[in-house]
Amino acid sequence: MDREGIRILFEETAANALRGEPAILTISGMAGIGKTTLAVQWAHSVADRFPP
Repeated sequence: MDREGIRILFEETAANALRGEPAILTISGMAGIGKTTLAVQWAHSVADRFPP
């Protein structure tokens, strides 16, 4: 899956969470491919949608 596909999956999962549905994602892959960077960038981009 490319980065755009992953972003869409993240957005769909966030929408589920906002509706009160379970929303769990797992990011896996080889070391050094940017898993943490992907998760942190996305989390910052949607932080305003969730309560502190």
